[in-house]
Amino acid sequence: MSRSPLAYENTTIGLTSASPQRFYEYLNTFGSVTNNYMGTVGWSHDSRDSAIAPTQGSMQNLTLESGLPVTDGLHYYKLTLRDQWFFPTNDSTTLMINLQGGYGSGYGGKPLPFFKNFFVGGVVLVPYAVTTREGWGRSIPPVTRLAVTRCSC
Repeated sequence: MSRSPLAYENTTIGLTSASPQRFYEYLNTFGSVTNNYMGTVGWSHDSRDSAIAPTQGSMQNLTLESGLPVTDGLHYYKLTLRDQWFFPTNDSTTLMINLQGGYGSGYGGKPLPFFKNFFVGGVVLVPYAVTTREGWGRSIPPVTRLAVTRCSC
């Protein structure tokens, strides 16, 4: 997967009365509309026997994404590691083990935006955000409007 090293992101947020306090804190810190410039660098190693239907080998990706301090936008960084291993079990079946993890934080006195958090199992499978502030297993009420427009250069 190829990813552009520079991107512009415009985010508009509208809240409901059911929105958590930390969403209101986000609006007090950043406002309801943010314009953010992001930079991304990464490293990848791929020893799979096929990119489309691998039966053996491994693939590792390490990515650093950062909100660039060129505006009053979002000042954050995220480091993500993804590691996949493929093992043939017989002529027609392959076992894949996928590990993915990351760390993110704000800088310059700003917090990590809530929509840049990491999620356990993905947003669809396990709808609980893992944050140091909320802890494990807290349900997040829906935000009325979260519109993100991204333009990669």
